[in-house]
Amino acid sequence: MRSRASRFVVRAAASVTVLMVLAGMGAIAPGAVSAAAGGIRPRPYLVLGDSISAGYQPGQGDDPRGGYVARVSAGAAQRRAPLAVTNLACTGENTASMRRGGTCRYRQGSQQAAALAFLRRHPDTALITVSLGANDLLRCADRERTSVDATCVRRSAGAMRTNLSATLTELRRAAPNAFIIVLDYYDPFQAATLLGRRGRAVSQVPSTVHSQVNVVIRGAARMPAPVSPT
Repeated sequence: MRSRASRFVVRAAASVTVLMVLAGMGAIAPGAVSAAAGGIRPRPYLVLGDSISAGYQPGQGDDPRGGYVARVSAGAAQRRAPLAVTNLACTGENTASMRRGGTCRYRQGSQQAAALAFLRRHPDTALITVSLGANDLLRCADRERTSVDATCVRRSAGAMRTNLSATLTELRRAAPNAFIIVLDYYDPFQAATLLGRRGRAVSQVPSTVHSQVNVVIRGAARMPAPVSPT
């Protein structure tokens, strides 16, 4: 099978776009038929990252089969290309903890180690989606989200680029035939602009950080990089 080395960057909210990419490029091929069941065998779909992938909702917690994951799975099923979802995402994860662990508990020690173990067990994985990076830079804003430490942003962006590039390189090596879709972020703070002058001020700093996060994500997703320690 030809190695699918391309990577794609899409909006986290636009799961329909994910499906269009997959359908248009044959990423989910409805050809894996189970002889025992006489039907289409679901192919593995690995979900990685932070609260976006974990399906987190304020006051409700995580919903690993909700959020965009539910829409992607439902859309794939409608196209007679069912997916078997394994969601390892962790709310609060950043690009460093993804690799070294410490935010959520994994038997293998980290989300990345758990992901690589999964891919060794499931070499037929069809799809991997990754949302990661926002938590790296949001920590550089103050508690009120009205100012940001520029030095922290520069330092964190560099580490984020290194960690994310290494993570994606390892995933590509472990799953050469899977499509890896790297999601960038919508800006949840834009709603604050509806709250008047104070709201507009609050929205500006996170929006700046949000833009920088997406620049780093897009660069890491497009450029292969050597695996480096965190």
